[in-house]
Amino acid sequence: MHRTLRFLALVSLAVWWGGLTVYAGIVVPVGTELFGSTAQGFVTQRVTHWLNAFAAAALGATAPLVWMSRRRWRLATWLLLAGSLAALVVVHVWLDQLVDPVRQSVPDHARFYTVHRVYLWVTSLQWLAGIVLLWDLLETPPRAVEPHPASRERQ
Repeated sequence: MHRTLRFLALVSLAVWWGGLTVYAGIVVPVGTELFGSTAQGFVTQRVTHWLNAFAAAALGATAPLVWMSRRRWRLATWLLLAGSLAALVVVHVWLDQLVDPVRQSVPDHARFYTVHRVYLWVTSLQWLAGIVLLWDLLETPPRAVEPHPASRERQ
């Protein structure tokens, strides 16, 4: 059971963290170059809903391992991920209110980019916490399997 939980946790973290990394590092710069920052922003507005859903799934998949390990460092990292996800959801709603989806425009660029910077900083913090948790789960060896009591009697 532990092996299955660990596998699901690692895969879900890898999907979310890898997706965020590729999107932020490749898709956004290329999309901005091809379509401009405003058009790319409207793509990102939709994609971030998926990225946040993947983060939530990763949090759910890692929760049992975090709880079972009783390691403070792991719990603190997990709580940082959960808190940053909650903050991103709130800031995303705020950003949505600052754009005009019908005209695909941003009426108040200065205010939008101030709030957007908050979103980027929180995302960066979340990304770092994600890699710490991923590393911690990779580095922690699986629990040793205790021999069955009957096999100990034979020794």
